[in-house]
Amino acid sequence: AEGDDALCFHTVRWWEKLLKEECGDRCDITVAEGECFDEAWQDWFNTGHEFAVRDREYLSRGLDQILKKCGEESAEVIIAAKNTDSDALRHEMADFLFHLMLLMIEKDVTWEEITRELAQR
Repeated sequence: AEGDDALCFHTVRWWEKLLKEECGDRCDITVAEGECFDEAWQDWFNTGHEFAVRDREYLSRGLDQILKKCGEESAEVIIAAKNTDSDALRHEMADFLFHLMLLMIEKDVTWEEITRELAQR
């Protein structure tokens, strides 16, 4: 990932290690990824940005609509992967991940749970 936003996408363990290296025992900071995820979404929804309003409305439609959109986006990833345009593939993957994140909100699944599951594989 590029830019400063790439720093947001680390596991709790990564942040804890970084804080330990930087502060040692001088600071007592608890990293709670699930809370950060929820707060980030609430901050986004509260901006009033037209896309944030759209996302909030989308979530209010319920699980069936979210699942339908996840299905559509996954099919678009598959089609883009068959083609040679890597920009289109990245775009479709981002769309799919975005809708998966909305599903995570709906089903109360945290990034910490996902990264823990991935670490077990």
